Amino acid sequence: MPVAAATLMLFGAAYVLVFVARRRRPWQYRGGGPLLFAFTVLGVTVGFATAYSRTAAVGAVLPALVTLMSGVLTYSVTKDGLAQFRPLLPHCITLLSLASLLGLSIGSTARKDFDKHYRDLARHQLRYERVVLEGEKAKYLTDLEIYKQQKLAEIAAKGSQTSPDQPTDNNRTTRSSPQ
Repeated sequence: MPVAAATLMLFGAAYVLVFVARRRRPWQYRGGGPLLFAFTVLGVTVGFATAYSRTAAVGAVLPALVTLMSGVLTYSVTKDGLAQFRPLLPHCITLLSLASLLGLSIGSTARKDFDKHYRDLARHQLRYERVVLEGEKAKYLTDLEIYKQQKLAEIAAKGSQTSPDQPTDNNRTTRSSPQ
């Protein structure tokens, strides 16, 4: 959501500037809105992906952006079909650079928040394993020991309640088998 909002805000500001410039020279900036929007989206997307990545992507992305900028400039200068966009290209490249910086900022903030959440989750899980589970284990063992003592007391009470007239396991009479 912040990426979309940032893209729209940056594109809106650039479009207002181009709209003001178009009022002076309308033939120079015709069809500039979609081109500005494309460069804005490309810049924010590349910046966000670069900053959110866990690998060292800047070494690959920065030369690619410079190559794209120089390629677009070279192509627009050599082709007559793009002559109407020539005055707009410096604005597009500036917008691409600003959008990349904005995407880098948003991506690094998002990655920082994700890392913080992941650390908090790991800390909570470790506390659960070390403190909560150990406490429950100690309570279970204590309850088990109490239960064991109660059962032993019941068995001892049953043994002392038997009268001498009743046979117990020790003085039980056994039948002898006929021989």
